[in-house]
Amino acid sequence: MKLRSCVVPAIIAASTMCLCAAGASADTPYRNWTGSYAGVNAGYGWNTSSVGLSDPTTNIIGNTVLGVVFLSNINPHTDQFSQTLDATGFVGGGQVGYNWQISRNWLIGFETDLQFSGIDGDSSTTGVFPAGQTPPQFRLTAEEQLKWFGTVRARLGFVIDRFMIFGTGGLAYGRTDAAARISQLGGGGATAFGGFGGTSLLCQADAVCLAGSGSQTSIGRAAGFGFEWALWQNMTFKAEYLHIDLGDQTVRMTAQSPGTGSGVVDAKFGNAFDTIRAGLNVRF
Repeated sequence: MKLRSCVVPAIIAASTMCLCAAGASADTPYRNWTGSYAGVNAGYGWNTSSVGLSDPTTNIIGNTVLGVVFLSNINPHTDQFSQTLDATGFVGGGQVGYNWQISRNWLIGFETDLQFSGIDGDSSTTGVFPAGQTPPQFRLTAEEQLKWFGTVRARLGFVIDRFMIFGTGGLAYGRTDAAARISQLGGGGATAFGGFGGTSLLCQADAVCLAGSGSQTSIGRAAGFGFEWALWQNMTFKAEYLHIDLGDQTVRMTAQSPGTGSGVVDAKFGNAFDTIRAGLNVRF
């Protein structure tokens, strides 16, 4: 009786410990997302945007039958021409973050990353004077580059064992370079433009008439979605799409030698980019 009175409590206690251990083991796959991580990624980015021209001083921008805006008698402050610019290229960098698995299937966290970017592109459009007037032709050339960017984002994930899908959004920042120029092609001589407030512009044949460039570091926003798969206990594979909007950038084009004058034309670039990336994270 004494032996039985000792063995039964011992069996109950051992059974309780086993059940607790089994329960903890069953929970393990759903709890292993919590913690810090760091990793690397690489992918591809693109930007399809418009380059808009506005003319704050010289009456150089107008309507032509070919769709390119040069020389008209309309108010230059309200006139605008735009052309499409496509930029593409490689992106790659690293990220660090932290996850909290708040329930069996839900996770919240934050992530920050810094990326090198090779996204760049250019466009060129040629047009003539309005119908009935004598050429020359004029060409607009625009170039854009995303040099680097980074983000600081929140993440909300839905977890099923080793697999997670997530949405993400937050702050973006980065540097963009842009340049534009207007050239006169042929025409057999110089072309003069009169402006408002005493401004003027003289463009020479077969030469760049106006040009400008600039670099800008901007703060904007980022949003996207993706998935992550736990390859091992401490390593995951991730793939995501991210949209980054760094706002607009304006480049002022001024007269270039041998051209002369005080007239200017502004080119506005839209710095919004899309990326797809894949990478690996190591959890700590």
